[in-house]
Amino acid sequence: MDFTTDRIASGRRFRTFSVIDVFTREALGIYVDTSIPGAIVVKELKRIGERHGFPNLITSDNGPEFTGAILDKW
Repeated sequence: MDFTTDRIASGRRFRTFSVIDVFTREALGIYVDTSIPGAIVVKELKRIGERHGFPNLITSDNGPEFTGAILDKW
């Protein structure tokens, strides 16, 4: 799972939160918004887990998006 950031032609910023199964290379979820707080990340991970099953291991970078208390609690 990872985040990306870009801008549309008007200059407005948007972010994407992507979850990929590295074994099957399937995109399990992509969430797009102007802001993606930890509560949304947890909601999306629950949704993906309920649909595809919960993994034994999740790999992510150590970016600030993944260091929040809400994600740690999940």
